[in-house]
Amino acid sequence: MEIRNFGNADVLQILITAGADINSFDKEFNTGLHYACLNGNKKIIEVLLKKPSIQYNSKNKNKQEAIDLCKDKDTLNVFQTYLQLQQGLEQKDTKVKIYNTFQKDENCSSSGEDEKIGPNNFIVHGLIGKGSFGEVYLVEKKENQQLYAMKVLHKCKVLRQNLTKYAMTERNVLSVTKHPFIVRLNYAFQTQDKLFLILKYCPGGDLGEHLQKEKKFQEERVRFYLCEIILALEHLHKKDVIFRDLKPDNIVIDHEGHAMLTDFGLSKEGVLDNNSGARSFCGSIAYLAPEMLKRCGYGKAVDWYLLGVVMYELLVGTPPYYANNREELFQNIEKGSLKLPSYISSDAQSLLKALLQRNPLKRLGSGKGDSEEIKAHPFFSKINWEEVEKRISTKFDPNVFENSNFIESFKEYIPGWSFVDSTADINFSQTKFY
Repeated sequence: MEIRNFGNADVLQILITAGADINSFDKEFNTGLHYACLNGNKKIIEVLLKKPSIQYNSKNKNKQEAIDLCKDKDTLNVFQTYLQLQQGLEQKDTKVKIYNTFQKDENCSSSGEDEKIGPNNFIVHGLIGKGSFGEVYLVEKKENQQLYAMKVLHKCKVLRQNLTKYAMTERNVLSVTKHPFIVRLNYAFQTQDKLFLILKYCPGGDLGEHLQKEKKFQEERVRFYLCEIILALEHLHKKDVIFRDLKPDNIVIDHEGHAMLTDFGLSKEGVLDNNSGARSFCGSIAYLAPEMLKRCGYGKAVDWYLLGVVMYELLVGTPPYYANNREELFQNIEKGSLKLPSYISSDAQSLLKALLQRNPLKRLGSGKGDSEEIKAHPFFSKINWEEVEKRISTKFDPNVFENSNFIESFKEYIPGWSFVDSTADINFSQTKFY
């Protein structure tokens, strides 16, 4: 006997007593729990989650867990309670860490009294991006009509997927980083169910979007972006942070056409050395460095390999060792030959070979000079690095995206946020950085 779509808790209890399989699924791999969440049936969800055999994290064909289909606060709260019981004190400690991370940082200076701020301080104009456990919205601050990018992280998803450290790392890195080519964090706050990062809005989209439309870039344009990315990575390395997730999708273009690093969830703090300090296997598979695949430890030099991957992709249109098959891709990264089209200049080819050196000890940028080794390469011989850092030159139109390109458009609210009450006893603690 199977359980799929049902609507009465008493009937469900009878079916379970009669031996019904609570984890059965239909042709779309939706279980009864999926349907209960989709329909907002709190009673059914409670009954199912109390059963020891429930497989609450099974995914349907769209790779959605049941909790991903919850549309209101009540059903989400049921799941949060269940997760707390499942994970016990460790889960509670994690929540405390999240809460503390998004409180005021006592080491940050402020120009005046702290500003109480929460979701109701912003008008939401549209959804501009989606991630595995959150979304990014274009918002307008009501007090000054300033546009920002609001990154919203769902606590239940962060906790369930054990991604707390990544959310905390992003906030921590951004809170101590102020650089002309790194997206700035303006506010951080939280509600009961969500974490919020209010970031500088970059209307030019990301380089991945531009590359998809234009296929590849001219060398001069690539050099322009690389200079700014190098200075951003240099700044992070001086703070003993490695980025680890450098790819076109994580390089956004601001209103003046400059490149800005964004999305610091996979960054690693406390990396002192160029060739050791981190061991995690993380990032997009086409952008993994050879030392990551070997799991032998790596350091700051990994970012310079990824710079080479990005440079290659911007010039050619695909990552250097790309293959549709995962195993073939990994084999190419470790042993494949580097194919350099003839239209790439000799200086650019030389730089690519030096950055994509598989041995991190021999890679350009792996020495004590770090970024200085790369800046001294002939490919950058005509670059005035002081002018680059001052953002004096803007050679390329940012090609600002129109609001009509939103994934979804809104008026003054985000669906599912109606439970957020600015008058309720919720601590909208925030951090503002100047």
